[in-house]
Amino acid sequence: MAEDDGRHVQVRLSDNGPGMEPEVLNKATNLFFSAHPAGRKRGLGLSRVYRYAQANHGTLWLESQPGEGTTAFIRLPSGSANG
Repeated sequence: MAEDDGRHVQVRLSDNGPGMEPEVLNKATNLFFSAHPAGRKRGLGLSRVYRYAQANHGTLWLESQPGEGTTAFIRLPSGSANG
């Protein structure tokens, strides 16, 4: 779902996966961090998404509860905010 306040666009992405424990959630955007065992597929590369958002004057934050999935919020300036 995307929301636009005229200056920013916010996208919310949710899944119904296993969710994350607080100690994993706190590290989820750290470069080279993975909660997956070696040799297993990795996720979206949250550190890349986080750094992309920062580089474009935006932000990424995560909400998650074990057993309830994860929601990622990405907020970026809209095109009209830059000009």
